[in-house]
Amino acid sequence: MAPEKSNSLLPLLAPKHWVMWFVIGLIRITAFFPYSWIVAIGKKLGWVLMKLGGSRVRITRRNLELCFPDKSAIEREQILERNFQALGVSFLESGLAWWGSDKRILKMATIEGLELVEQRLAEGRKTIMIGFHFVPLEMCARLCATKVDFNALYKPQNNGVFEWVSAKRRGLNHMHLIPRKKIKYMLGLLDQGKTILLAPDQDLGVKRGIFVPFFGIPAATIPSVSEYAKQTNSDVVYFNFYRNPDFSGFTLKFSAPLENFPSGDDYNDTARINLMVEEAIRAHPDQYLWQHRRFKNRPEGEEPLYSKSERKH
Repeated sequence: MAPEKSNSLLPLLAPKHWVMWFVIGLIRITAFFPYSWIVAIGKKLGWVLMKLGGSRVRITRRNLELCFPDKSAIEREQILERNFQALGVSFLESGLAWWGSDKRILKMATIEGLELVEQRLAEGRKTIMIGFHFVPLEMCARLCATKVDFNALYKPQNNGVFEWVSAKRRGLNHMHLIPRKKIKYMLGLLDQGKTILLAPDQDLGVKRGIFVPFFGIPAATIPSVSEYAKQTNSDVVYFNFYRNPDFSGFTLKFSAPLENFPSGDDYNDTARINLMVEEAIRAHPDQYLWQHRRFKNRPEGEEPLYSKSERKH
């Protein structure tokens, strides 16, 4: 069993955490709201986040400039505004994702290709699902968990209260979380025939990362999917998801196992995944988590792509 951090609640009841508990309480209340209310209030919250976002807004704007140089500044700004609206909605959706009933949330979902994954689960076949950092990830992971028993590699939150609540609710909703550093434990689960969910589309440094194109720009990317698939002889399935543009619900799509993956060439495999991320982003550019500095690390000799004010986070 993977070692875990202490999950004691007592230290989190100290007065310094009360504001966060109040925020969690507000999120809990939203689980009772009609979804149209969550969307309306979430969009307003997104507007506030955009106005107060500081460096996160600047990072988002810079990422859009780098990835969509063919679009006008006005078009990119429209994407930015819709992106922060989507972020606000996703924040409030957490209440529904954590406390909403399966019956309620499944009414909001269209799921395609589920039979492909269910068959693999029934056969106990080793499977790595890959998904990407789109803003409705919390809700779509919950929807996925109603149908697919999976374990997800994740980065624990810095805020203790948020981490405690989110971990408890996700666990109760059949999402089994593995801290990002517990790789050996995760590989052991794969060897047991368990399904793993990975999101391999962020810059996690150059120690293990390789530079492969992302929107035509070299981006540090860890070839983890290719490596883990080779080590455990696992198939890789693409889990594509997005919030419907009219906010009517969510669409989840499971692919058949990727053909010729891993190919034996980590660079080509990783570049292939990055192209999949690009394709998903181009379909729904306002739903990607643009607040992450995807081009944080640069090949030796290259100048930084972010200004000093954008490099603070």
